[in-house]
Amino acid sequence: MAKNNVPVIELRDIWKTYCLGDTTVHALEGISFAVGAGEFIAIVGKSGSGKTTAVNQIGCLDEPSKGEILLSGKKISSLSKAELARVRGKEIGYIFQKFNLIKTLSSKENVELPMIFQGVSPSDRSKIATKLLTDLDMGHKLINKPSELSGGQQQRVAIARALANKPNIILADEPTGNLDSKTGVIVMDYLRELHSNGKTIILVTHDDKLSLYADRIITLIDGKIISDIKNKKVIKNKLKIKKKIE
Repeated sequence: MAKNNVPVIELRDIWKTYCLGDTTVHALEGISFAVGAGEFIAIVGKSGSGKTTAVNQIGCLDEPSKGEILLSGKKISSLSKAELARVRGKEIGYIFQKFNLIKTLSSKENVELPMIFQGVSPSDRSKIATKLLTDLDMGHKLINKPSELSGGQQQRVAIARALANKPNIILADEPTGNLDSKTGVIVMDYLRELHSNGKTIILVTHDDKLSLYADRIITLIDGKIISDIKNKKVIKNKLKIKKKIE
């Protein structure tokens, strides 16, 4: 928890219901949990378990059918759409399986994009984006577009973009899903490094092995939390993050 014991994200009795014709589907059924500042948690479950729906709730990207979501102690239902977008863009950095880079923008421009919405000056955007990409061994790919990058390189650009606004929370949704095993280890080690530097990490995965990088594992089945346990065998960093990524 934060120093004032206020969770950075809290879900209270969250339900998400969809109506498909005459059929009612409960994607989430009353899930509740809190994430404290500086935690590294993994949310795991098989396809259809409700992970994707949970991601959208945790990231404040979707509204629940019932229940309350709090971001740093504030009920998101009390915020206007503009306020929520601003707070969400500042507090949460998103890393996705499919990278979600803008195809027409360069690596540097993709990293600068979230800073534009936060009102960061052009000169500061340029400096921050260049440093982040350089730290991730992408300094030689600043002007390259996504189509000119490998999957691992695209994910590093996506990680740099997630860090652009210096968020306290990193939400990583299947971040190694489109990567080879070696690059996947590098990405997971980087998440551990971010955690060791004080970031709150929320990893969503179907891979039980990846969940072992987290300090706490929440398991979903059929839209319900069936376990929320401390991980006593955390995988520590295998690589030095500053080491050049091949």
